[in-house]
Amino acid sequence: MAPSVALMSDDQAGNSSLFSRLSIIDLSYNSFTSDLPSEYFSSWNAMKTGGKKKSLGKYMGDDYYQDSVTVMNKGLEMELVRIFTVFKSIDLSNNKFHGDIPESLGSLGSLIVLNLSSNSLTGSIPSSFGKLSELESLDLSNNKLNGRISEQLRDLSNTSHS
Repeated sequence: MAPSVALMSDDQAGNSSLFSRLSIIDLSYNSFTSDLPSEYFSSWNAMKTGGKKKSLGKYMGDDYYQDSVTVMNKGLEMELVRIFTVFKSIDLSNNKFHGDIPESLGSLGSLIVLNLSSNSLTGSIPSSFGKLSELESLDLSNNKLNGRISEQLRDLSNTSHS
């Protein structure tokens, strides 16, 4: 698979920081080597709000352009030809990230897909992941995680665990 970088914003207008408005982040299959910086995730505001009920049926780019993106979801490569504005995804898989998974990822309450597989992440799964109420796909495979899966994470009803 070729390296990919996909950065899409659910709001193309305005002067606020681009990273605070990102809805899809795919930095998979690169050679990034570092801890995952907690402060990055704390500023990704578009992934904190905007639950499914707010904008169901609205697509990114309506009326001015149409983009598509390929994402990994539940172990399958999927091409999204039209992208719902509520679709929020982070794929940082197949890199060399290490250290603990930041608690701040749990603040991204409208996140639907989270793929941190095939890195060298250590420690336990943050209990804050229990707040990811919109999460449908979580892939933490092929890391060096330890500890117990928190009760809050097991209670997420929409999630497919890989």
